[in-house]
Amino acid sequence: MYRIRTIEKSDSDFAKVAHSENVFHDAQNSGEKLMVVSGAPYGDYVLDYIKNDDFIPEQLRKMKKVDHIYPDYAKYDENDTETLDLSLLHDHKAILYDTIDEYTVVTAKLALKHTDMLLYFKNNSMIKNFLPESDRIVITDQFPEGSEDNNDYLKIVDQFVTGAFQGHYHRLCPITLFHSIFYKQSFTDVPLKDIRYVEVSIAPNVGIGGILSYYYEMKQFFLTYGWEVFLKENCTRYPNTLLEKYFGFSPIPADSSHENTVYIGEVITIVDLYACSGNSVEIDDSILNENFRNEMEEYTQALMAGHNSLGVLIRGTDYIVSNMSGTRKMATPEEMIPMIKDWIREDGYDRIVLATEDADILDTMRKEFGSMLITIAQVRHRVSDFVDVSLISDLEKEENSPEQYEEILEDNTVNYFYALFVLSRCNSFMCSGQCHGWTVVNAFNHGKFKRAYKFSTGVKK
Repeated sequence: MYRIRTIEKSDSDFAKVAHSENVFHDAQNSGEKLMVVSGAPYGDYVLDYIKNDDFIPEQLRKMKKVDHIYPDYAKYDENDTETLDLSLLHDHKAILYDTIDEYTVVTAKLALKHTDMLLYFKNNSMIKNFLPESDRIVITDQFPEGSEDNNDYLKIVDQFVTGAFQGHYHRLCPITLFHSIFYKQSFTDVPLKDIRYVEVSIAPNVGIGGILSYYYEMKQFFLTYGWEVFLKENCTRYPNTLLEKYFGFSPIPADSSHENTVYIGEVITIVDLYACSGNSVEIDDSILNENFRNEMEEYTQALMAGHNSLGVLIRGTDYIVSNMSGTRKMATPEEMIPMIKDWIREDGYDRIVLATEDADILDTMRKEFGSMLITIAQVRHRVSDFVDVSLISDLEKEENSPEQYEEILEDNTVNYFYALFVLSRCNSFMCSGQCHGWTVVNAFNHGKFKRAYKFSTGVKK
Protein backbone atom coordinates (compact mmCIF):
# COMPACT_ATOMS: atom_id res chain seq x y z
CA MET A 1 0.00 0.00 0.00
CA TYR A 2 1.18 3.52 -0.79
CA ARG A 3 0.87 6.16 1.87
CA ILE A 4 0.34 9.73 0.67
CA ARG A 5 2.14 12.68 2.23
CA THR A 6 3.19 16.21 1.41
CA ILE A 7 6.55 16.92 -0.20
CA GLU A 8 9.58 17.77 1.94
CA LYS A 9 12.94 19.22 0.86
CA SER A 10 14.66 15.87 1.32
CA ASP A 11 12.35 14.28 -1.28
CA SER A 12 14.06 15.91 -4.28
CA ASP A 13 16.09 12.81 -5.19
CA PHE A 14 13.11 10.47 -5.40
CA ALA A 15 11.82 9.03 -8.66
CA LYS A 16 9.28 11.22 -10.46
CA VAL A 17 5.91 10.23 -11.85
CA ALA A 18 3.02 12.22 -13.30
CA HIS A 19 -0.30 12.35 -11.49
CA SER A 20 -3.09 10.43 -13.23
CA GLU A 21 -6.28 8.49 -12.61
CA ASN A 22 -4.19 5.30 -12.44
CA VAL A 23 -1.31 6.70 -10.38
CA PHE A 24 -1.33 3.83 -7.86
CA HIS A 25 -1.25 1.15 -10.55
CA ASP A 26 1.51 3.07 -12.32
CA ALA A 27 3.46 3.22 -9.07
CA GLN A 28 3.03 -0.52 -8.43
CA ASN A 29 4.18 -1.31 -11.97
CA SER A 30 7.25 0.90 -11.60
CA GLY A 31 8.48 -1.01 -8.56
CA GLU A 32 9.55 2.25 -6.88
CA LYS A 33 9.01 2.48 -3.12
CA LEU A 34 9.25 6.27 -2.87
CA MET A 35 8.30 8.73 -5.58
CA VAL A 36 7.28 12.33 -6.08
CA VAL A 37 4.04 12.81 -7.99
CA SER A 38 3.67 16.05 -9.91
CA GLY A 39 0.88 17.68 -11.86
CA ALA A 40 -1.90 17.08 -9.33
CA PRO A 41 -4.57 19.83 -9.33
CA TYR A 42 -4.42 20.38 -5.56
CA GLY A 43 -0.66 20.10 -5.06
CA ASP A 44 2.14 17.63 -5.65
CA TYR A 45 2.68 14.81 -3.17
CA VAL A 46 4.84 11.81 -2.27
CA LEU A 47 3.89 8.13 -2.48
CA ASP A 48 5.61 6.06 0.21
CA TYR A 49 5.24 2.27 -0.07
CA ILE A 50 4.78 0.02 2.95
CA LYS A 51 4.06 -3.71 2.92
CA ASN A 52 0.59 -4.47 4.22
CA ASP A 53 1.90 -6.95 6.77
CA ASP A 54 4.28 -4.33 8.19
CA PHE A 55 1.23 -2.76 9.85
CA ILE A 56 0.82 -5.83 12.06
CA PRO A 57 2.11 -5.01 15.56
CA GLU A 58 5.05 -7.08 16.76
CA GLN A 59 3.08 -8.26 19.80
CA LEU A 60 0.38 -9.71 17.55
CA ARG A 61 2.97 -11.41 15.33
CA LYS A 62 4.47 -13.15 18.35
CA MET A 63 1.13 -14.05 19.87
CA LYS A 64 -0.33 -15.46 16.65
CA LYS A 65 3.00 -16.73 15.29
CA VAL A 66 2.21 -15.23 11.91
CA ASP A 67 4.13 -12.83 9.73
CA HIS A 68 1.68 -12.80 6.86
CA ILE A 69 -2.01 -11.93 7.09
CA TYR A 70 -2.73 -9.58 4.23
CA PRO A 71 -2.07 -10.11 0.52
CA ASP A 72 0.21 -7.49 -1.04
CA TYR A 73 -2.44 -6.64 -3.65
CA ALA A 74 0.27 -5.60 -6.11
CA LYS A 75 -2.35 -6.24 -8.78
CA TYR A 76 -6.00 -5.46 -8.23
CA ASP A 77 -8.89 -4.32 -10.40
CA GLU A 78 -11.38 -1.94 -8.83
CA ASN A 79 -13.55 -2.20 -11.95
CA ASP A 80 -14.03 -5.97 -11.75
CA THR A 81 -17.29 -5.72 -9.84
CA GLU A 82 -17.93 -9.49 -9.95
CA THR A 83 -14.98 -10.03 -7.60
CA LEU A 84 -15.66 -7.09 -5.27
CA ASP A 85 -17.52 -7.55 -1.98
CA LEU A 86 -19.13 -4.21 -1.13
CA SER A 87 -21.23 -5.46 1.79
CA LEU A 88 -19.16 -3.60 4.41
CA LEU A 89 -19.87 -0.33 2.61
CA HIS A 90 -23.55 -1.08 2.06
CA ASP A 91 -24.02 -1.86 5.77
CA HIS A 92 -23.01 1.69 6.79
CA LYS A 93 -24.43 5.09 5.93
CA ALA A 94 -21.21 7.13 5.99
CA ILE A 95 -17.42 6.77 6.19
CA LEU A 96 -15.18 8.86 8.41
CA TYR A 97 -11.63 8.89 7.02
CA ASP A 98 -9.03 9.97 9.56
CA THR A 99 -6.15 9.20 7.18
CA ILE A 100 -5.33 9.30 3.48
CA ASP A 101 -3.51 6.61 1.50
CA GLU A 102 -3.94 4.39 -1.54
CA TYR A 103 -6.64 2.25 0.07
CA THR A 104 -8.47 5.30 1.37
CA VAL A 105 -8.68 6.66 -2.17
CA VAL A 106 -9.71 3.36 -3.77
CA THR A 107 -12.41 2.55 -1.21
CA ALA A 108 -13.73 6.12 -1.30
CA LYS A 109 -14.09 5.92 -5.10
CA LEU A 110 -15.99 2.66 -4.75
CA ALA A 111 -18.27 4.18 -2.12
CA LEU A 112 -19.02 7.13 -4.40
CA LYS A 113 -19.68 4.89 -7.38
CA HIS A 114 -21.66 2.06 -5.81
CA THR A 115 -23.37 3.52 -2.70
CA ASP A 116 -25.13 6.63 -1.44
CA MET A 117 -22.74 7.05 1.50
CA LEU A 118 -21.44 10.37 2.76
CA LEU A 119 -17.63 10.56 2.92
CA TYR A 120 -15.97 12.69 5.61
CA PHE A 121 -12.25 13.54 5.51
CA LYS A 122 -10.66 15.22 8.50
CA ASN A 123 -8.37 18.17 7.69
CA ASN A 124 -7.10 16.76 4.41
CA SER A 125 -7.93 18.62 1.22
CA MET A 126 -5.32 16.53 -0.65
CA ILE A 127 -8.06 13.96 -1.19
CA LYS A 128 -9.40 16.31 -3.88
CA ASN A 129 -6.49 15.18 -6.07
CA PHE A 130 -8.07 11.75 -6.35
CA LEU A 131 -11.86 12.01 -6.14
CA PRO A 132 -14.39 13.57 -8.50
CA GLU A 133 -16.41 16.57 -7.40
CA SER A 134 -19.34 15.44 -5.27
CA ASP A 135 -21.64 16.97 -2.69
CA ARG A 136 -21.24 13.70 -0.75
CA ILE A 137 -17.61 14.54 0.07
CA VAL A 138 -17.13 16.57 3.24
CA ILE A 139 -13.72 17.92 4.29
CA THR A 140 -14.02 18.97 7.90
CA ASP A 141 -12.15 19.89 11.08
CA GLN A 142 -14.44 17.71 13.14
CA PHE A 143 -16.51 14.63 12.43
CA PRO A 144 -20.29 14.77 13.08
CA GLU A 145 -21.27 14.96 16.72
CA GLY A 146 -22.05 11.54 18.15
CA SER A 147 -20.54 9.68 15.19
CA GLU A 148 -17.86 7.98 17.28
CA ASP A 149 -20.45 5.82 19.03
CA ASN A 150 -22.87 5.56 16.10
CA ASN A 151 -22.53 2.29 14.20
CA ASP A 152 -24.06 3.81 11.07
CA TYR A 153 -20.64 5.43 10.60
CA LEU A 154 -17.64 3.42 9.42
CA LYS A 155 -14.50 4.94 10.97
CA ILE A 156 -11.18 4.46 9.15
CA VAL A 157 -8.15 5.21 11.32
CA ASP A 158 -4.38 5.31 10.85
CA GLN A 159 -3.57 2.48 13.25
CA PHE A 160 -3.85 -1.29 13.19
CA VAL A 161 -7.50 -2.03 13.99
CA THR A 162 -9.30 -5.10 12.68
CA GLY A 163 -12.82 -6.38 13.10
CA ALA A 164 -11.80 -9.92 13.97
CA PHE A 165 -9.79 -8.85 17.02
CA GLN A 166 -12.11 -6.16 18.37
CA GLY A 167 -15.41 -7.95 17.70
CA HIS A 168 -17.04 -5.43 15.31
CA TYR A 169 -16.44 -3.76 11.95
CA HIS A 170 -17.36 -0.13 12.64
CA ARG A 171 -13.80 1.10 13.29
CA LEU A 172 -11.04 -0.26 11.08
CA CYS A 173 -7.68 0.42 9.52
CA PRO A 174 -7.59 1.05 5.74
CA ILE A 175 -6.07 -2.37 5.06
CA THR A 176 -8.91 -4.28 6.72
CA LEU A 177 -11.48 -2.28 4.74
CA PHE A 178 -9.65 -2.82 1.44
CA HIS A 179 -9.07 -6.53 2.16
CA SER A 180 -12.75 -7.07 3.00
CA ILE A 181 -13.64 -5.69 -0.45
CA PHE A 182 -10.92 -7.18 -2.67
CA TYR A 183 -10.19 -10.56 -1.01
CA LYS A 184 -11.58 -12.65 -3.89
CA GLN A 185 -8.91 -11.21 -6.18
CA SER A 186 -6.21 -12.59 -3.88
CA PHE A 187 -7.35 -16.22 -3.97
CA THR A 188 -5.73 -17.48 -7.15
CA ASP A 189 -4.89 -16.73 -10.77
CA VAL A 190 -6.90 -19.79 -11.78
CA PRO A 191 -10.47 -19.00 -12.90
CA LEU A 192 -12.72 -19.40 -9.87
CA LYS A 193 -15.03 -21.70 -11.85
CA ASP A 194 -12.20 -24.28 -11.98
CA ILE A 195 -11.63 -24.34 -8.21
CA ARG A 196 -12.78 -27.40 -6.23
CA TYR A 197 -10.70 -27.31 -3.05
CA VAL A 198 -9.28 -24.96 -0.44
CA GLU A 199 -6.15 -25.84 1.52
CA VAL A 200 -6.12 -23.94 4.80
CA SER A 201 -3.09 -23.48 7.04
CA ILE A 202 -3.48 -22.79 10.77
CA ALA A 203 -0.59 -21.47 12.88
CA PRO A 204 1.21 -24.09 15.02
CA ASN A 205 0.49 -22.27 18.29
CA VAL A 206 -3.32 -22.52 17.91
CA GLY A 207 -4.93 -24.89 20.40
CA ILE A 208 -7.30 -27.69 19.51
CA GLY A 209 -10.42 -25.64 20.25
CA GLY A 210 -9.17 -22.93 17.92
CA ILE A 211 -8.33 -25.45 15.21
CA LEU A 212 -11.86 -26.85 15.32
CA SER A 213 -13.45 -23.41 15.27
CA TYR A 214 -11.26 -22.18 12.42
CA TYR A 215 -11.60 -25.37 10.39
CA TYR A 216 -15.38 -25.49 10.53
CA GLU A 217 -15.62 -21.73 10.06
CA MET A 218 -13.63 -22.14 6.83
CA LYS A 219 -15.78 -25.08 5.74
CA GLN A 220 -18.91 -22.98 6.20
CA PHE A 221 -17.43 -19.89 4.55
CA PHE A 222 -16.20 -21.67 1.43
CA LEU A 223 -19.34 -23.78 1.17
CA THR A 224 -20.91 -20.68 -0.42
CA TYR A 225 -18.45 -21.20 -3.29
CA GLY A 226 -19.04 -24.94 -3.44
CA TRP A 227 -15.40 -25.60 -2.48
CA GLU A 228 -14.24 -28.40 -0.17
CA VAL A 229 -11.87 -27.41 2.64
CA PHE A 230 -8.99 -29.51 3.93
CA LEU A 231 -6.15 -28.77 6.34
CA LYS A 232 -2.59 -28.40 5.11
CA GLU A 233 -0.62 -31.48 6.12
CA ASN A 234 0.74 -31.20 9.67
CA CYS A 235 0.63 -27.39 9.74
CA THR A 236 -0.59 -27.43 13.35
CA ARG A 237 1.07 -29.07 16.33
CA TYR A 238 -1.59 -31.79 16.07
CA PRO A 239 -0.90 -34.42 13.39
CA ASN A 240 -3.57 -34.64 10.70
CA THR A 241 -4.03 -38.29 11.67
CA LEU A 242 -5.08 -37.24 15.20
CA LEU A 243 -7.56 -34.68 13.86
CA GLU A 244 -9.05 -37.22 11.47
CA LYS A 245 -9.20 -39.85 14.26
CA TYR A 246 -11.07 -37.79 16.86
CA PHE A 247 -12.77 -34.99 14.94
CA GLY A 248 -13.65 -36.17 11.46
CA PHE A 249 -11.37 -33.83 9.51
CA SER A 250 -11.36 -34.45 5.77
CA PRO A 251 -8.23 -36.15 4.42
CA ILE A 252 -6.22 -34.36 1.75
CA PRO A 253 -7.92 -35.07 -1.61
CA ALA A 254 -5.76 -37.17 -3.90
CA ASP A 255 -6.58 -35.02 -6.94
CA SER A 256 -5.88 -31.64 -5.32
CA SER A 257 -3.48 -29.55 -7.44
CA HIS A 258 -2.60 -25.96 -8.31
CA GLU A 259 -5.12 -26.18 -11.14
CA ASN A 260 -8.11 -26.75 -8.82
CA THR A 261 -7.07 -25.58 -5.34
CA VAL A 262 -6.94 -22.26 -3.50
CA TYR A 263 -4.14 -22.09 -0.93
CA ILE A 264 -4.81 -20.00 2.18
CA GLY A 265 -1.43 -19.54 3.84
CA GLU A 266 -2.88 -18.35 7.16
CA VAL A 267 -6.47 -18.79 8.31
CA ILE A 268 -6.54 -15.30 9.87
CA THR A 269 -6.43 -13.95 6.31
CA ILE A 270 -10.03 -15.16 5.95
CA VAL A 271 -11.16 -14.79 9.57
CA ASP A 272 -10.38 -11.06 9.37
CA LEU A 273 -12.90 -10.54 6.55
CA TYR A 274 -16.19 -8.78 7.14
CA ALA A 275 -17.85 -11.44 4.98
CA CYS A 276 -16.62 -14.11 7.37
CA SER A 277 -17.78 -12.26 10.49
CA GLY A 278 -21.43 -12.92 9.71
CA ASN A 279 -20.96 -16.68 9.74
CA SER A 280 -21.94 -18.42 12.94
CA VAL A 281 -19.77 -21.52 13.26
CA GLU A 282 -22.34 -24.28 13.29
CA ILE A 283 -20.37 -27.04 14.96
CA ASP A 284 -21.72 -29.42 17.55
CA ASP A 285 -20.73 -32.71 19.11
CA SER A 286 -21.43 -34.47 15.81
CA ILE A 287 -17.90 -33.43 14.77
CA LEU A 288 -16.55 -35.91 17.32
CA ASN A 289 -15.73 -39.49 16.47
CA GLU A 290 -18.74 -41.57 17.56
CA ASN A 291 -16.85 -43.83 20.00
CA PHE A 292 -15.05 -40.84 21.52
CA ARG A 293 -18.34 -38.99 21.97
CA ASN A 294 -20.07 -42.00 23.52
CA GLU A 295 -17.23 -42.49 26.04
CA MET A 296 -17.45 -38.86 27.16
CA GLU A 297 -21.24 -38.99 27.37
CA GLU A 298 -21.11 -42.04 29.61
CA TYR A 299 -18.50 -40.45 31.88
CA THR A 300 -20.42 -37.17 32.10
CA GLN A 301 -23.73 -38.82 32.94
CA ALA A 302 -22.12 -40.65 35.86
CA LEU A 303 -20.41 -37.46 37.08
CA MET A 304 -23.40 -35.14 36.82
CA ALA A 305 -26.23 -37.42 37.93
CA GLY A 306 -28.50 -35.75 40.49
CA HIS A 307 -26.63 -32.43 40.53
CA ASN A 308 -27.61 -28.90 39.56
CA SER A 309 -24.27 -27.81 38.09
CA LEU A 310 -22.78 -24.51 37.01
CA GLY A 311 -19.97 -24.87 34.48
CA VAL A 312 -17.22 -22.24 34.65
CA LEU A 313 -14.39 -21.80 32.15
CA ILE A 314 -11.61 -19.38 33.15
CA ARG A 315 -8.65 -18.84 30.83
CA GLY A 316 -5.45 -17.47 32.29
CA THR A 317 -1.72 -18.24 31.79
CA ASP A 318 -0.82 -17.26 28.22
CA TYR A 319 -3.86 -14.98 27.92
CA ILE A 320 -2.41 -13.01 30.84
CA VAL A 321 1.22 -13.21 29.73
CA SER A 322 0.31 -12.11 26.18
CA ASN A 323 -1.65 -9.15 27.58
CA MET A 324 -4.68 -9.91 25.42
CA SER A 325 -7.09 -7.04 24.82
CA GLY A 326 -10.58 -6.45 23.47
CA THR A 327 -12.91 -9.46 23.50
CA ARG A 328 -9.92 -11.72 24.26
CA LYS A 329 -9.09 -10.02 27.57
CA MET A 330 -10.17 -12.46 30.25
CA ALA A 331 -12.02 -11.64 33.43
CA THR A 332 -10.20 -12.63 36.61
CA PRO A 333 -11.71 -14.96 39.23
CA GLU A 334 -12.16 -11.93 41.49
CA GLU A 335 -14.26 -10.27 38.78
CA MET A 336 -16.33 -13.42 38.19
CA ILE A 337 -16.93 -14.63 41.74
CA PRO A 338 -19.70 -12.09 42.59
CA MET A 339 -21.75 -13.19 39.58
CA ILE A 340 -21.09 -16.86 40.33
CA LYS A 341 -22.45 -16.34 43.86
CA ASP A 342 -25.48 -14.48 42.48
CA TRP A 343 -26.29 -17.36 40.16
CA ILE A 344 -25.86 -19.92 42.95
CA ARG A 345 -28.25 -17.95 45.15
CA GLU A 346 -30.80 -17.44 42.36
CA ASP A 347 -30.68 -20.89 40.71
CA GLY A 348 -29.63 -23.17 43.55
CA TYR A 349 -26.55 -24.77 41.98
CA ASP A 350 -24.98 -27.35 44.28
CA ARG A 351 -21.82 -27.87 42.25
CA ILE A 352 -19.36 -25.77 40.27
CA VAL A 353 -17.52 -27.57 37.49
CA LEU A 354 -14.35 -25.59 36.75
CA ALA A 355 -12.18 -25.89 33.66
CA THR A 356 -8.94 -23.90 33.69
CA GLU A 357 -5.38 -24.42 32.54
CA ASP A 358 -4.15 -21.95 35.19
CA ALA A 359 -3.09 -23.40 38.56
CA ASP A 360 -3.25 -19.98 40.23
CA ILE A 361 -6.88 -19.58 39.15
CA LEU A 362 -7.68 -23.06 40.45
CA ASP A 363 -6.17 -22.16 43.85
CA THR A 364 -8.27 -18.98 44.04
CA MET A 365 -11.49 -20.80 43.16
CA ARG A 366 -10.83 -23.65 45.59
CA LYS A 367 -10.20 -21.18 48.39
CA GLU A 368 -13.51 -19.45 47.62
CA PHE A 369 -15.80 -22.44 46.98
CA GLY A 370 -14.11 -25.39 48.72
CA SER A 371 -15.68 -28.82 48.24
CA MET A 372 -18.43 -27.37 46.06
CA LEU A 373 -15.84 -27.07 43.29
CA ILE A 374 -14.87 -30.02 41.10
CA THR A 375 -12.41 -30.07 38.22
CA ILE A 376 -11.58 -32.32 35.30
CA ALA A 377 -8.02 -33.62 34.99
CA GLN A 378 -5.96 -31.13 32.96
CA VAL A 379 -2.31 -30.18 32.71
CA ARG A 380 -2.05 -26.80 34.45
CA HIS A 381 0.59 -24.09 34.58
CA ARG A 382 1.20 -20.87 36.49
CA VAL A 383 1.89 -17.44 35.05
CA SER A 384 5.28 -17.57 36.78
CA ASP A 385 6.20 -20.58 34.60
CA PHE A 386 6.29 -18.34 31.52
CA VAL A 387 9.83 -16.99 31.75
CA ASP A 388 11.13 -17.08 28.18
CA VAL A 389 7.90 -18.00 26.37
CA SER A 390 4.41 -16.54 26.16
CA LEU A 391 2.35 -19.46 24.82
CA ILE A 392 1.31 -22.76 26.44
CA SER A 393 2.38 -24.74 23.39
CA ASP A 394 5.90 -23.31 23.60
CA LEU A 395 6.06 -23.93 27.35
CA GLU A 396 5.06 -27.58 26.89
CA LYS A 397 7.74 -28.02 24.24
CA GLU A 398 10.26 -26.38 26.55
CA GLU A 399 9.33 -28.71 29.42
CA ASN A 400 9.41 -31.92 27.37
CA SER A 401 11.67 -33.62 24.88
CA PRO A 402 10.26 -33.97 21.33
CA GLU A 403 9.48 -37.62 22.04
CA GLN A 404 7.72 -36.81 25.33
CA TYR A 405 5.79 -33.99 23.70
CA GLU A 406 4.48 -36.34 21.01
CA GLU A 407 3.35 -38.76 23.71
CA ILE A 408 1.52 -36.24 25.90
CA LEU A 409 -0.14 -34.33 23.06
CA GLU A 410 -2.88 -36.88 22.44
CA ASP A 411 -3.55 -37.36 26.18
CA ASN A 412 -3.79 -33.60 26.75
CA THR A 413 -6.14 -33.26 23.79
CA VAL A 414 -8.46 -35.97 25.08
CA ASN A 415 -8.50 -34.47 28.60
CA TYR A 416 -9.21 -31.00 27.22
CA PHE A 417 -12.26 -32.27 25.36
CA TYR A 418 -13.49 -34.19 28.34
CA ALA A 419 -13.43 -30.87 30.24
CA LEU A 420 -15.32 -28.99 27.51
CA PHE A 421 -17.82 -31.82 27.09
CA VAL A 422 -18.58 -31.90 30.83
CA LEU A 423 -19.06 -28.11 30.80
CA SER A 424 -21.51 -28.48 27.93
CA ARG A 425 -23.65 -30.84 30.01
CA CYS A 426 -23.91 -28.47 32.99
CA ASN A 427 -27.17 -26.65 33.67
CA SER A 428 -25.62 -23.22 33.07
CA PHE A 429 -22.30 -21.92 31.80
CA MET A 430 -20.09 -18.91 32.53
CA CYS A 431 -16.87 -18.01 30.69
CA SER A 432 -14.15 -15.45 31.41
CA GLY A 433 -14.10 -14.03 27.86
CA GLN A 434 -14.06 -14.79 24.16
CA CYS A 435 -12.05 -17.94 23.57
CA HIS A 436 -12.51 -21.03 21.47
CA GLY A 437 -13.64 -22.96 24.54
CA TRP A 438 -16.68 -20.67 24.78
CA THR A 439 -17.56 -21.49 21.17
CA VAL A 440 -17.08 -25.24 21.52
CA VAL A 441 -18.96 -25.60 24.82
CA ASN A 442 -21.99 -23.74 23.48
CA ALA A 443 -21.88 -25.74 20.26
CA PHE A 444 -21.86 -29.02 22.19
CA ASN A 445 -24.75 -27.84 24.40
CA HIS A 446 -27.27 -27.34 21.55
CA GLY A 447 -28.78 -24.25 23.22
CA LYS A 448 -29.97 -26.08 26.33
CA PHE A 449 -28.23 -23.97 28.99
CA LYS A 450 -30.56 -22.26 31.44
CA ARG A 451 -28.07 -19.38 31.38
CA ALA A 452 -24.83 -18.75 29.50
CA TYR A 453 -22.68 -15.67 30.00
CA LYS A 454 -19.37 -14.51 28.57
CA PHE A 455 -17.47 -11.68 30.28
CA SER A 456 -16.16 -8.84 28.09
CA THR A 457 -13.94 -6.85 30.43
CA GLY A 458 -11.71 -5.66 27.59
CA VAL A 459 -14.49 -4.15 25.51
CA LYS A 460 -15.27 -0.48 25.94
CA LYS A 461 -18.82 -0.04 27.15
